[in-house]
Amino acid sequence: MRWWRLAIVAVGLAGAAAPAQETQPALLSPPAAAPTTAPAQVSVAPPQDDIAGFVDGYIRAAVDQQGLPSASIVLVRDGRIILSKAYGYADLEKRLAASTDATLYRQASISKLFTWLLVMQLVEQGKLDLDRDVNTYLDFRIPPAFGKPITLRDLMTHTPGFDERLRGVFDPGVPKPIRQTMSGNIPSREYAPGTTMAYSNYGAALGGYIAERAAGVPFEQLVEDRIFRPLRMTRSTFRQPVPASLGGAVAKGYLPGSREALDFEWVATTSAGGMSATPADMGRFLAMLAGGGALNDVRIVSPQSIATMMRLQRPVAAGASGGYGLGFMVGEHKGVRHAGHGGNLAGTATYIGVLPDHGIGWYVAFNGQGANGNAANRVRGELGRLMADRFARQQVPLRPIPAAQSTAKDAAGIYLSARRIHHGFLKLADALGYVEVTPEKDGALTVSTAKRSDGSLRRWVPIARDRFAEEETGSPLVLVRGADGRVTRIGGEMLSPVAVLERAPNWVGSASIILGAAMGVMVLAALSVPAGWLLRSGYRRPQLPRYGLSRRTLPLARLGVWIVVGVAVAWIVYLTRAEQEIALLTSASDTNLLLLRIATGLGALMLVIILIDGIIAWGDPTRGWPRRLGVIATSASAVLLLWAIVQFELLTFGLSF
Repeated sequence: MRWWRLAIVAVGLAGAAAPAQETQPALLSPPAAAPTTAPAQVSVAPPQDDIAGFVDGYIRAAVDQQGLPSASIVLVRDGRIILSKAYGYADLEKRLAASTDATLYRQASISKLFTWLLVMQLVEQGKLDLDRDVNTYLDFRIPPAFGKPITLRDLMTHTPGFDERLRGVFDPGVPKPIRQTMSGNIPSREYAPGTTMAYSNYGAALGGYIAERAAGVPFEQLVEDRIFRPLRMTRSTFRQPVPASLGGAVAKGYLPGSREALDFEWVATTSAGGMSATPADMGRFLAMLAGGGALNDVRIVSPQSIATMMRLQRPVAAGASGGYGLGFMVGEHKGVRHAGHGGNLAGTATYIGVLPDHGIGWYVAFNGQGANGNAANRVRGELGRLMADRFARQQVPLRPIPAAQSTAKDAAGIYLSARRIHHGFLKLADALGYVEVTPEKDGALTVSTAKRSDGSLRRWVPIARDRFAEEETGSPLVLVRGADGRVTRIGGEMLSPVAVLERAPNWVGSASIILGAAMGVMVLAALSVPAGWLLRSGYRRPQLPRYGLSRRTLPLARLGVWIVVGVAVAWIVYLTRAEQEIALLTSASDTNLLLLRIATGLGALMLVIILIDGIIAWGDPTRGWPRRLGVIATSASAVLLLWAIVQFELLTFGLSF
């Protein structure tokens, strides 16, 4: 979400609740036995491999040049760790060097892979079915929608159709019982299951809860018994806070450009992002993934299961080569298949990747984004492409079709990610994070958010009807048409591997400018009163109009513009802080949000009064034309802001977001 756009819009926001429904608890399945295989060993080769030397130099340079607090890298080839190295500091204040063996990083969404491996174990044991209604396994009920049930396959491919959800995911403090979190924060259903890729933390957490119930063992214990202990991942945990025996070694997280460490970042939906682990432990996990589900004599899942998980199940858009397998982001780069998953918290960026056909895997972790805001994400993305480049088949030259045959013009317009907040007080912020698709004269198209490392826009050239290829990498982009033949969606791995982009009304692209101008008028109106006092001799307050109704509405309107501006500033401050402190978007901040929404309601009332005063001013001869025109401009701005309140659902008072 582009919070900076809110600085020029400055409109109060409010949220809407999604009701939860419950049924009687279902019976628990009997507990499953933990694996009885011997502890896993992993061999380590000296870092003399050419790939190891390349990756070592690349990460070292990134840490030095991008101002990253620390980075850790593990590289696996043919079941052997060929590089395991840390760079920089796990704690800047204490000058504590990062270590692959001792430093634990918050793993964020990489945690989901452990959840999905547990699910696949239970599928292999016959305790779960990927294609049954998830309500079969729950002790509460996901409300029906679209006439089709959600399945575990939908959850694992991030196509359950849920709205994006923050509340309940990142709540700080001691996590609530997982059932309470799951049943009390059910997102609304926006898409039919299996039809639309829109990454869902709630969906992954639901998968963890289902695994816990099917096995009859708490999730944290289940993952320890079935994955950590067999793989000898002795410095890994899903427990929060990290146990005392490990806690002192957790890398401090840092915001971009800051040397002030963040507090421990809680993830209430533990199975979706609560794991902490050392890079050395993640190297063992990586070796297992690259080894087809086994590490030496320890098998976590069958070769068939891991192959299915790393094979494309549902593309990000129909016809795209990338999307999701079962739990893994998958795709191709210059003919090289890859599978993996990334993770992000405010002070953490991680990635684990595998080239299934080449026995190569890599894991990288950072405890901050660096000096300029997004360096860690760029580095890990580029590293994956560089790894695949080393195994790429000879690139077949792109053969663009003539510009006259290109359908780029059909795609022109404004798009929003399907992974967005459709309802509630954050709807406006997500709407302002739009993507603009622009056709070019040669039939190519550009996407406003797809940029090269030098900041220039990437170009997709037309190669067939409704199909384009990025001119440097060949990465595809596809257009999806609706029943009326109009392009309604675009998708591509390089655009967004976790969500399709949907066409939005063109006014969305102008909303920030229009609403920004409206708020600018409000600010000028607020400043005009004290400015008028200062410009008059003796600082005398102006006489109120003699016209009857104006005498009543004008003072309220003057007060109203100050209240509207004040409410907008309060929201800007709150959301700007929330971008850095995720706790401000959790239940811990309910009181603050309730007060802000009450203030927003008062602001909306003032907008109505400002509008009424503008109507009265039109017929008030005592105000004079300059004043009447100014009030009318303010009234027009009030209409725009009231429209935004309705359009973006800003006056609902629920605490759901």
